[in-house]
Amino acid sequence: MKNLLAHLPADLSGKRILIAGGTKDYGREITLKLASMGAKLMVLSEEEEALGNTMELLRAMDCESRCYGMIAEPSDPDDIRIILDVIQRHFRGLDILINNNMFTFPRQLHTGELSPDDILYTRLQGQLYCTRELIGQMEKTGNACILNVNTIGSEMRRKYRLLCNKARIAFREFNSTLCREAADKNVRVILSSV
Repeated sequence: MKNLLAHLPADLSGKRILIAGGTKDYGREITLKLASMGAKLMVLSEEEEALGNTMELLRAMDCESRCYGMIAEPSDPDDIRIILDVIQRHFRGLDILINNNMFTFPRQLHTGELSPDDILYTRLQGQLYCTRELIGQMEKTGNACILNVNTIGSEMRRKYRLLCNKARIAFREFNSTLCREAADKNVRVILSSV
């Protein structure tokens, strides 16, 4: 967590932050910490139960009034349109984007509906598209920041070693691509590992 916080402003009070993958494990830890620091959050999750549990924790912290939760898949263009609409309507822009869900592999990996390579490609392409769309919101705010968090868990590394190696390489390329695209838009892009 210290590694991630080192890349953010010391005062997060009122900062508008979108956290993709902010409801489980490290993502939930990020969400709760940023909420406790006064940030205004939009938390994305693919799982209703995980989102509900996280929102309940935010209610218990008395942070719910400045925190929004949404079931969304960043690789789905329809979800991206809704995300952009909610950000514009409730946040009037975006200061910080935290991409924490690029290497969560949904049920299709376990059921065999899609190959691991197809899932990796789809998720990275979708996240890249979503992030590009959000950069448009962020460049208006000035001094915005995108944090791409590499959170491949040890269980995933053991079970899918080759896929995880491919994911690391793809992740670095993803980050490099965004750095080049955001450089002239006053948006910093940072790669953070857990």
